[in-house]
Amino acid sequence: MNMAAYTPLAKESHRVGLDKELRIKSRLASIYTDVQGQYNTEKKQIPNAIYMSVDPKELSGSSSAVITMKMNLRQDGVYGNMQATGTEEGARTKSFRIFRNNRRKVVSKPGYGVDKLDADFLKLFEKHIDELAIWNMDDEDLHIHQGLIETFGASLTHEEAMGTNTVCQRNLNPNIFVAGLGAYDVRQPVYNRNAATYTTNVQNALTAAGGAKILTSNWLSNLSNYALKKRIERLDIPGLPGNKGYIVTISELQAMYLSDPEWCKNNLGNLWIQKTALSEKVMGWTGVIGSYKDLLIAVDMDSIQDSITFSFQYAQTASCTLRRLDVFA
Repeated sequence: MNMAAYTPLAKESHRVGLDKELRIKSRLASIYTDVQGQYNTEKKQIPNAIYMSVDPKELSGSSSAVITMKMNLRQDGVYGNMQATGTEEGARTKSFRIFRNNRRKVVSKPGYGVDKLDADFLKLFEKHIDELAIWNMDDEDLHIHQGLIETFGASLTHEEAMGTNTVCQRNLNPNIFVAGLGAYDVRQPVYNRNAATYTTNVQNALTAAGGAKILTSNWLSNLSNYALKKRIERLDIPGLPGNKGYIVTISELQAMYLSDPEWCKNNLGNLWIQKTALSEKVMGWTGVIGSYKDLLIAVDMDSIQDSITFSFQYAQTASCTLRRLDVFA
């Protein structure tokens, strides 16, 4: 009986296999990516989600593209014997531009000599997969936070990001609520397209608020009222009033208080709902610890101690923020 000699896979196949494994291991576990959706190219609709992805076909090999959203019909209808001709409502649309750029991480692999023998024996190249997976997750998470807080991520604003860095100019998110000030307080920061002016407005509001604030029922109620004032569209969140609401991401230090039932009872009252009483679907979202009124609270492992980010529809598209509400405590 003859046995065929072992035939290794072609190098290209080996590379594709490793790439697939890397993509699987690089999937980011985050509330931002848990609540995500795809832009509908046929219906021209954006998803009810925090994080939106766009099919590369929309970009057609370019670094930017215009995405169109079709608005709902709003005009009144006709009654009785009224003549309908001439009252037709046309399609109403809104458009925005999205950008993309390359972002790469390369690792070395010895091709010959003793270094290659040692690398093969220790399987160093294979270990790069796990290390690159961690790097990819951290990098994606960083760009998400940059996009949410500063409108654009570094992949679009870096000085070597040719083609986008001159267009994508960083500025703080236009919807910033400062805890310690009421939802309708005139001292809340007023948005300005000039980054320096707007930053000063935010600093003045923080000074007026008197420093960091701990989560309280008044704090969260003001936050919800601020979202109402801004006419910010709610996300579909099973179990919240009307099955709609907002996602509030907080730091681990803020979450420490919410993990104490006695503290929650004294500060949030019976409107605070623990995670175990939430919808099964919502309980599966990363970092969720409970809800208050129409606010779903989740821990953001990478948030800063004295800042809290208020998530709503729609956070980021190709590193280009559409609508966001950031809360600085």
